Amino acid sequence: MKYSLFALGLLFSSQTLFAMDVEYTATPIKIDGVADAAWQQAKWQTMPYLMDGVLPDSASDFSGKYKLLWDEHYLYLQAEITDDVLLDTHADPTVNYWDDDTLEVFIDSDASGGDHQF
Repeated sequence: MKYSLFALGLLFSSQTLFAMDVEYTATPIKIDGVADAAWQQAKWQTMPYLMDGVLPDSASDFSGKYKLLWDEHYLYLQAEITDDVLLDTHADPTVNYWDDDTLEVFIDSDASGGDHQF
């Protein structure tokens, strides 16, 4: 199974983005589940960090990649996750959703490299 996420716009400081390898887009991104043409200029990046558990041996069991774009107001994230089994054990998506198969995004706003939970 392949799951794609095309919708995350976060307020972000453009000064920080200049230090990163993130492509600028002059065209606003429409967040509707369909990748705009502007995404073609962004490069796929791997998801190299495992927060918990053991990384599977096979890319068909689990793998992920993402792209970033920015404009004057937002940082946009497109992510693609491949997982052979979707784990969804919580009926209420507001309760312990992080225990299921979930893409979590952490922003280290002060570049401290600190504990992701705090």
